[in-house]
Amino acid sequence: MSMRPRAVGRLALAGLAVLLVAACTDDEEARLPGERASIRPEAAPDVASAAPRAIPAARDVAEWSHADGDAARAGGHLAAPSSLTLAWRADAGAGSGDRGIAARPVVSDGLVYVRDGRAS
Repeated sequence: MSMRPRAVGRLALAGLAVLLVAACTDDEEARLPGERASIRPEAAPDVASAAPRAIPAARDVAEWSHADGDAARAGGHLAAPSSLTLAWRADAGAGSGDRGIAARPVVSDGLVYVRDGRAS
């Protein structure tokens, strides 16, 4: 007598559930030997008493040769006016479905390079 595929799937799922529950144990002897060390800090740091940190001077950036600014993806402390306004806008082609344009633009020699969702 053969079992239907749906019944076999349910039986396999039930067996897997039993194995997973059986694996959950608080038995100290079942654990691997050795000292346990927490990877979380014992208490949250006191931000109010933290020493001030200096940041580098703001710098002007004319070229964005890579996504996020440079090859290290470390744009840094960028100079910008206190109030930003839209200077220009351009249609960069089709997006990739509902996600929009997949690649970030880069700037070199005063030109902005973009790639649309169809890689054209």
